[in-house]
Amino acid sequence: MFIYQIKSGLLLWEKSFDRDIDLKSELFSSFFSAIQSFLREMILQGTQDQDKKSLAGIDMGNFVVKIFKIKDVNAELVILADKADEKSLKKFGTKVLNILKHRKELFKDWDGDRSRFSVLDLEILQIMSNFKNLSGNKSIIDNKNEFLNEIMKNLPELKDDQKTQYNNELTFLDERLKQSTNIFKKLEIVNSMEVVLHKLKNKEKIKELQEKRRKLMAELKSTKEKMAYFLSKAKASLSKTVETGHGKSLFELNYQTAYTNLYSFSTKLKNIGNTKLYDYYRSIAKIFIDKPEEKKSEFPNIVREVLNLSDNIDDYLIRE
Repeated sequence: MFIYQIKSGLLLWEKSFDRDIDLKSELFSSFFSAIQSFLREMILQGTQDQDKKSLAGIDMGNFVVKIFKIKDVNAELVILADKADEKSLKKFGTKVLNILKHRKELFKDWDGDRSRFSVLDLEILQIMSNFKNLSGNKSIIDNKNEFLNEIMKNLPELKDDQKTQYNNELTFLDERLKQSTNIFKKLEIVNSMEVVLHKLKNKEKIKELQEKRRKLMAELKSTKEKMAYFLSKAKASLSKTVETGHGKSLFELNYQTAYTNLYSFSTKLKNIGNTKLYDYYRSIAKIFIDKPEEKKSEFPNIVREVLNLSDNIDDYLIRE
């Protein structure tokens, strides 16, 4: 489900009921971006075409797109669902519209902050719970390629100047991809490139890009495994050093192994784009090896902090 601002085509709110798929996950984000871009094009096209009635729906093979105008707020509710559930969609959409009708203040003077609309989540989920047939076992992801082909078929043909513009955008994105060393940033760029390629209907390049994304996902998985390894080694070494200190103060102990592993952990943080934590844990690692005199009184807290670091690597995957 999506809510778009009509005149600008900007996305205000989105929610997936498709097997709890994360719309922003690296694996599926380009797919949903392509869907969002396609829907935006359709809404803007319907807005600009004064000779036609407002677009109410689009046939997408095994799926259907239903569009509901949200009166008086310059927005449209868009629902993408299995075609077999089309009869239930009208009732479901009408109930959601009733909620939105009483939430007009959310749309007034919108400043671009989409978090404003998060208050809709619970109310819409409650309605969804009464339409269990709409959240069945069939997933759009199972028909991903077929759906993308339907999108390409429904997209308007580009003019020469538009093709030039999109090709220039691809060149720009490709240069950024070559220069980036951040895995998350690379995935973001690849996803952006794929959305542009869908507009250009370039199936061959899309396949090449999907293979590139597969390799990046494998690299991300490997990086997370190495992060877990180095963090575990750093904590184990630190714990052992403290336990076998033989009455020495924490400041006097040898932290060479803990330093090496914590430093390696920090470099992997840089690879996933978390430069703030990279700088922080690199500085902590250096304290273990350099032992600056001004940090002597802080050493117990520093040791405790590292020993208490979360073992859940996903806690460190913060995109900047």
